[in-house]
This record gives sequence, structure tokens and C-alpha cells, in this order.
Amino acid sequence: MADPDITVRVALDSDPDDPAPVWTSLNDRLHYGEGGREIVVEIGRQDERAEIQPTEQAWAVRNNDNRFTPRNPGSDLYEKWEQGRRCQVRETVDGDTFDLGTGFLTIPDMPIVDPNSQQAVTVTAVDWIGRLESAAPFEGTLAEHIRTEGGELAEWFPFTDPYPHMSTLSDATVRRVVNGFDLSVVAEPADLIRAQDADGPPGDDQRYARWDVVSDGTAPLARAYLLAPVSIPVGATDTVAISVWVQSRPDPDGWVPNSILVTLRAPADDVFIWIEDDQLTGVGVDSSIASVPGGQVSGSRKIELDEWRLVTGRVNCATGAVDLWCGTDMVASGTITAPGAHTVTEMGIGLGWIGAIGHVQVRVGDTSTMTYTDHVAQHRHGYRGLERQTVAERLVTLGGYAGIPSTELDVSAAASTPLQVARLAGANPADAFRATARAGQDTLITSGDGKITVVPRSQRYNQAVALEIPFGWIGYRGLRYRPDPPVTDVVVTRTGGGVARRIDRIKRSRYGVRGLTVDLDSAIDSDPGNLAGWLLAALSQMRTRCPSIVIRMLRRSFAERKALLGLKVGDRIEITDLPDGSPEDVPHLLVQGIRHTIGPGRRRLIQFNTSPLLGPEPGVPPPCPMVGDLVSADAIIAY
Repeated sequence: MADPDITVRVALDSDPDDPAPVWTSLNDRLHYGEGGREIVVEIGRQDERAEIQPTEQAWAVRNNDNRFTPRNPGSDLYEKWEQGRRCQVRETVDGDTFDLGTGFLTIPDMPIVDPNSQQAVTVTAVDWIGRLESAAPFEGTLAEHIRTEGGELAEWFPFTDPYPHMSTLSDATVRRVVNGFDLSVVAEPADLIRAQDADGPPGDDQRYARWDVVSDGTAPLARAYLLAPVSIPVGATDTVAISVWVQSRPDPDGWVPNSILVTLRAPADDVFIWIEDDQLTGVGVDSSIASVPGGQVSGSRKIELDEWRLVTGRVNCATGAVDLWCGTDMVASGTITAPGAHTVTEMGIGLGWIGAIGHVQVRVGDTSTMTYTDHVAQHRHGYRGLERQTVAERLVTLGGYAGIPSTELDVSAAASTPLQVARLAGANPADAFRATARAGQDTLITSGDGKITVVPRSQRYNQAVALEIPFGWIGYRGLRYRPDPPVTDVVVTRTGGGVARRIDRIKRSRYGVRGLTVDLDSAIDSDPGNLAGWLLAALSQMRTRCPSIVIRMLRRSFAERKALLGLKVGDRIEITDLPDGSPEDVPHLLVQGIRHTIGPGRRRLIQFNTSPLLGPEPGVPPPCPMVGDLVSADAIIAY
């Protein structure tokens, strides 16, 4: 049969995130023949219990003229052959093309080489998951929503950091200013504004700064507020929105003055926007006012004590239209004298406040900036924190937070297990993706075309055979198997509490103790018991494992090659015509990983890592029904 028709190409002239890159073939420099090194592409994992690994590529190019030496100004690839460029290995069989692996270049250290040398440089690449493994951790569940929703941020102080609190967008740093009503009282600023001292909203996972007061038992003697130098240009037709999360607490002395949450000051020291809470009753905030030079709009919305609320004040610089929202309520709206163009040079935060403050946000843009819909969405997010998103929905959300284009996600709605409140603070993005898929017992891979892909649990088990592979394609040298000892003790721990344990005492006595532990993030109360019972029923059977199958592709016809290249991680396969004496359950397998090897010479191998098809008897998939409404509180998912 013909040699493999392989193309290695790199998007040298396109942005790595371009959904339709311009590819450049490197085949004229590819070195995988005699004297070269093999091309390897690996997708998936070793077995069903292993962590899904990033797709990896490795191949070699000749570099005797230093063409592939990075930052070589004499190369035509100068400023093109760089870390992170998208690359792809593909194979053409009888006119049909198959993407074996798509990823991003990892440029190795390369010495300057002798021009007379035939030295080959080995190049590696990783996929989106591999990229995310080196990404910065998520800041927090609420913080990631703020970063990606509601329009472009001009300034943002999260107040989740130790003092001195810093902007996430600029060099601005706040300083504490003591506001002493009795100058004989010495108050330490750190006692008045305590960093990381208040739990956030129910759907969040970070802690925020808390404002306190020094008192003599009858009245406050000293408080503090924060000032920060900023530079925020505002155009004559811009809309400016200030949003701030606040938790109001009662004054211990019952004396409740006005408090100005946020001020934006221009060079003349005029307040441009403030959100002011006038505590009239002593039990909470009785009115909120958005004010600018030239007028103010007042409302009477009370901010409940000890509850987190998102407050947004919004003004249009051209028309003077002002809106004020608190929680999900439209508190007030009206028109003031239009402020026009200006530059904000200072922010004041928390003057007279008692309680906690988080995520002070300033947005400047057109009339679509931080609309009421955006405000309500952020407020609800702070309370729900992605609770009861399905696995598919959570993966799409995480992709947005991580900056992955939606075109790079292939997420089936069948990955439908509802999840608990997200806890993202400090989580590595790649780990968060894996944990989300694991919560639904779904499989997360990167497909040959580079997309992050989810193979739902129900699709893996309740599927027809994708390909029958005759034993003759494999032979004795390409097939090995081993018995799997039965699992007799399963423990499933639910994130946030709850443990289900199932033991098969008869089989434990017969076969011995072999335990399995699983962490589950499902929002369904009965899922730990369902999963523990299902795993025990499925894994307590004697199984024969076939860890891998190796097939020599050049011995196969074009049609057979195409069928093999069409298999994906998660597909069900069946080995036919096994020799007499083979175990009865060996033929029935699920693909867990794929390894492509090409060269040197006429060498083309495909290896499938597999796991047994679980079920009540060989060749019969396990029952895996979905029962109930997956968005209801009492939904049951039978694993």
C-alpha cells in the first residue's frame, strides 16, 4: 500500500485564535523519514480512571540553516516562528483528510547549528487544555463574571487583596484616610478598614474589606475611607456607570450619618457621581442618591442590614439622564445638567460607611454600558454563583472566562448533570474544566481539529458499535489483555458535604477488599448514592481489560484506514474473530485514548487505549437512564 500522506502545517501569518487561519506547510523541511524522528500525536488518556491529558504533538524539521531558530533576523520566519502559533498534523487517505491533532507550538531551546549539519530540531505542541494548564488561576466566581460581562471596565478595585488595595486595571493604589470626629482619639487605619475580613455574597468565594468605627459608646469618634489617584477620560457623549457591592451593618451606637460610597472627582475637586446612602432610621439605609454637579436624583430604596447588594449609578454625559439601581430594583431615574467631557483624577470610597465593600467598578462607554439587564445579571450571579448550571453550560461559561473562543468548544447539551455553586477562586482553568466534566462523569478531550470536546456519559455507554475490528488487523503482537480485580467497596463524596458508601460484602469476602473513591460536584442530592451503587454494580464483576490495541495502518486498505481514523475517544469498538480460548468480555471496548505514530521509514501505527464496556454481562451496555427534569430540585440521575 502507499506511504502515509502526512501534512504538518503552521499558521505563521494568523493570530492563534483565528477560527480560519492561513496555514503554511512545513513538509519540505519535515524530517520523519530515514534518519529522522517519528511524528507522534497523542489524544485522550490511558484508561477510564486516568486524568485526561492535553493532546500532544512531536515532530522534527531540518534546521541546518537556522531557519527555525527563533528570533533569527536572517530567517524568512523572523517574528513568525514563535511560541503559541497554531499547528496541525493531518493525514490524507484516498482524497479524504483527517486532522490527527491541532495545537499550539512549544518552541524548544535551540543552539545555533553548523550549516553543514543535517541537524533536525524536534518541535512539540499542546492543545487548549495544555495552554490552560499554564494560565493564571481564576480570581473568583464573581470576579470572573465582572471581568467578562457588562461592558469595558475603566477602573476596578476588587478589594479581595491585602492592604494596600490595588486596581486590577491600572497602577492605582488606595490609601486609608482617617476621618476623626474627635481629634483627641488616636485610631489605627488598619482597625478602621480591615482587609479580607468579610465573606462575600452567597454565590461568591472570596473575602472583602470591612469598614469599622471607633466609638465612645454614644457616637463615632473616628472612621476611615479610601482615596485612589486615577486617570479616567470621559467623552462628552459617554455613559459612565459606577457599580459597587455593599453590605450594610448597623452602627453600634445607633448614630447613623450619611455615607458616600463612591465619588469620582475631576480636577476642580467636584464630585461627578456619588452613590449616597442616608441612614435615617438607624436600622438600615433609607435612601440612595446619585448626584452630579447640576442636580441629583433621589430614591427611597432601603439597603437591608447584613445583606450584600449591588448598587449601580449611571449617567449619560450628553443628555444628563441618570439611573440608580439596587439589587434587582430600579430605585430612581431622572435628568440632571449634562456634565460633558472631563477626566476623573481621584476616587473616594466608603466615606462614612459601616459594613463591607467589594468590586468597585467604573465603566465608560456608549449607552449599552452596564445596562439594567447587566446589573441584574451580576447581582444574581453574586447570589447564585452558576448554581445548577449543567456541565455543558458550565464549560461554556468557563471557556468565556478563560478567553477561549466559542468556536473552539464542542459541547453537547447531553452533558446535562446540574452542578453546585462554582468555587473558582485560585482554581487553575484546566483543572476547572476537568473537574466540571468529572462532575457529570463525562469525558473531556481535545478533538483532532483542536476543539475542546465533551463526550457525555450517556453517549459513551448507550451507543452502538462504531467499528468492528477483526483480530487479523491486530495480531497477537498488537493485542494484550489482563484480568481486572473486582471493586468491592465504593465511596462517593459530594463537594460541600455528603458521603455515600456501597459495599458488596459477598464479593468482598470472595475476592478481597478493593476500594474506589470518587468526588462528585453534582447539585442532585441523590447522585452520590446513585453513582456509588452504579459503580459497585458495574465494577464488582470480573472484567478482562485490554489496555491497548496496536494496528499497522500500511497493511490496511484505504477504506479500512479511513474507518480507523474516523474513531474518536469515547467510541465503542468490538474485536471480532478472536482466537479460541479468548476471554468472553475482551471484544467489547471503549476507546479512551489514541496515539498516532508515523515514521521513520514506512512505519504508520495507530494505538487505541481502551477500557472494558461495563454492563451486566459481556457486550451489554449498562443501564444509564436520565430520569426527571434536570433543572428541578428533586431530579434524579441514575448513573
